Amino acid sequence: MVKQIAPALTARLTWYVALQETYACRSHLEPGFFHFFAFPEISPYPSAYIKDNLLVMEVVVRLEDKATQAMARFQEHLWKQIGIEQAHLIRWLGCRVTYAAPRGLFCFGTERILVCGEASGLLNLFGEGISSALASGRIAGKVSVNSIEQKVPPGRFYRQEIETEKRKTISTFNYKTLLFREGSAFNFKKGLHAMDWKERLIFCQNLLKWRLTLKT
Repeated sequence: MVKQIAPALTARLTWYVALQETYACRSHLEPGFFHFFAFPEISPYPSAYIKDNLLVMEVVVRLEDKATQAMARFQEHLWKQIGIEQAHLIRWLGCRVTYAAPRGLFCFGTERILVCGEASGLLNLFGEGISSALASGRIAGKVSVNSIEQKVPPGRFYRQEIETEKRKTISTFNYKTLLFREGSAFNFKKGLHAMDWKERLIFCQNLLKWRLTLKT
């Protein structure tokens, strides 16, 4: 739909392949957290978390790269560093993704067609789009009702109401805010205090390498 509505915009998007693997296993990965690994030699976006007592691993690579190879590198790292044992693959999923927010390449539709969720570009830095999909769907429903009552197309109302979700998504790509502002997604002060000076140096080196990788 978006390709038909805005072909020029779609042509400007950079596409990636996301791969997710879910394992039943014994793991020392701390539950209750989204763990992001800033190791560009593995993948631009390697992450892992525990959900329903299962280990979920995700990697994202550019279209010209092999997602399976990135997952193999990530798996080797987790198995060695985190201590993954007795792993049994439960589920394997993959899809194409794009990050519209850094370049402002959103598409919210036309005057009579409303585009919501990831299709519109509401996907944050770490590939989470469910919250924005729910929020944008609710907004689309509300403005549609209003437009029927006022007998006008809903597009203009939708673009006005969706602005908050748009700004929220864009803010996740502000790395200074993300990494160092109080109340952000990561508590870096707590993490750094738990490291010795060598670990802090390695962390800063990896973070810089990861940030530079995203620019290439």
